[in-house]
Amino acid sequence: MLMSEISKEQTQLLREHFQKRQTEILALTRTVVECESPSGDEAGSAKAVSLLVASARNITGITAIDRIASEGYGVHLRIRFGAANRNPPLVMIGHTDTVHPRGSIEARPWRLEGNRVYGPGIFDMKANCVIASEALRACEVLGYPPSRPVTLLLTCDEENGSPAGRGLVEAETRRARAALVA
Repeated sequence: MLMSEISKEQTQLLREHFQKRQTEILALTRTVVECESPSGDEAGSAKAVSLLVASARNITGITAIDRIASEGYGVHLRIRFGAANRNPPLVMIGHTDTVHPRGSIEARPWRLEGNRVYGPGIFDMKANCVIASEALRACEVLGYPPSRPVTLLLTCDEENGSPAGRGLVEAETRRARAALVA
């Protein structure tokens, strides 16, 4: 169900779900942040995508996981969630590449200060990639099946103007009901 309104009870269940998963979410986010994947670093890109795929594999509502090679950049990731039906999909868009060169994690390591977390690429946009996949998990765990299919598309060349990723984004969003940028 694509909800425009949720009840207070549903809001509380979502909050409790994410509180229970906080340790796992932070651990995955840290691992993805510490996996440096600057634009054009094919090995870093492939590793970041592999980490996200490993986490997504245990979400049973996922119907397809596609790794799409992008020569000179790495790997784009497309995850499809929910049953196909006549409703146009919802597309969530993000990217796994960063502007930070290799070695940035040594200069500015992952750190937690109070309720804030820091690290190269965490805000733009590695934490958002993790959170997007966790939203799919929450739909499944809490029994909130979407009324339309959901596609999570994470490109690997956004920081360089999306020379290959742009075509993927355009193709996915052309038939979408809505597109959300993580």
